[in-house]
Amino acid sequence: WTMANFLYIIPAAIAQSLLAEGATTPADKKHHIKHATRFIAMVILPAIIAALLASPYLLHIFGAQYAAGSTTIFQILALATLFVAVNEVSNTILNIEHRSSGIVAAQLCTLVVTFGSAFLLLPLGLTGMGLAFLLGNAAASIMHGITFYFGLGKGHGLPPDEEYVQSTTST
Repeated sequence: WTMANFLYIIPAAIAQSLLAEGATTPADKKHHIKHATRFIAMVILPAIIAALLASPYLLHIFGAQYAAGSTTIFQILALATLFVAVNEVSNTILNIEHRSSGIVAAQLCTLVVTFGSAFLLLPLGLTGMGLAFLLGNAAASIMHGITFYFGLGKGHGLPPDEEYVQSTTST
C-alpha cells in the first residue's frame, strides 16, 4: 500500500496546483484542466506501466516470499492510480465550480462500493481488498462522469462561472 501511495501523490499534487490556478483565474479554467490532465497522463501512465512490469523484480528487494505475496496487490493498486487520478481532477473541478454535492456523491459512491466489495471479496485476502479499492475508485469515476454529463449540482443558488469571474475580478 505504501509503495502505491507514491503513485497517488502525483495526481494529488497536480490537482492541488489545478485548484490554486483555477481559483485564481477562473476564466482560464478549461486551459488549466487540459494542462493538468495532460501532465498527469504523461507522468502516471509510464509510472503505472513501469510498476506493472517491474513489480515482481522490485518487490524482491524485500525477499522472495514478500514478492510472491505482494506482487498482485501492488499491480492492482497501480492500476487503481488511473481512477485515483480521474477522481482527484474531478473533485478539484467540482471544488472550483462550488459543486460540493458532486464531491459528496462521488465519495459516498466510493464508500458504498469499496465496503460492499471488500465484504464480498474478503475471502481473497489482500488481493480482494485491493480489488475493492480499485472498484470503489472506478465507481467514483463513473459517478463523476454522471455528475458532469447531467450537470448535477449546478443552479442551486450559486453563481454561474461568468458571474463568478466578474465578482472575483471586480473587487
